[in-house]
Amino acid sequence: MIDPEAFREAAGSFYLQWALLGLGLSLGSFVTLRLIKQAVLVDGGLRTDFWRLADLCAPGLALVQAVWSLSGFFGRAGYGIETLLPWAVFFEGVPRHPLFLYHFFLNFALFFFLLRAGKREKVPGAIFMRYFIWYFGGRYWIEGVVAEPLLWWRFKAGQLISLLLLHAGLIIMWQRRRRFKKAEEGERGCVT
Repeated sequence: MIDPEAFREAAGSFYLQWALLGLGLSLGSFVTLRLIKQAVLVDGGLRTDFWRLADLCAPGLALVQAVWSLSGFFGRAGYGIETLLPWAVFFEGVPRHPLFLYHFFLNFALFFFLLRAGKREKVPGAIFMRYFIWYFGGRYWIEGVVAEPLLWWRFKAGQLISLLLLHAGLIIMWQRRRRFKKAEEGERGCVT
């Protein structure tokens, strides 16, 4: 037999999750479009460079993820292993890590960090790669408190994936900086 109250509650949380996604996408799009408009005004025109565009989209992407992560609370999906920490959330009578809250704070802090770093970064792609590196660095820690079994040695599957992507991001960032430095040295060599 279907419990009408449980159905209403489930449907409400479903619509609220999608409403949060819509809100996140709206806010992220607004921020991204503002950054693109500023870039057009500053640069006198926006080049269609993938890395430049990725840099402009990174803060908005972090904001979308911050707002969307709150849906884990309403969908009752964002809970980790048991804990005795004071900010634990009770799920089925057991205090657990609030993963949705960790994701929210990670992405919200990342949003402001990327906005600030974007003002002084000269290397195309560096802001996006900072997002990538910091996101998967934080995700590695969060995956450590997810309620799932260990996959290999002392790592869970999400931690191994996060480590792999974190290191890939570090390598790409290193290559981007090296290429930019070489190009800058080449331009200075031609001018003198």
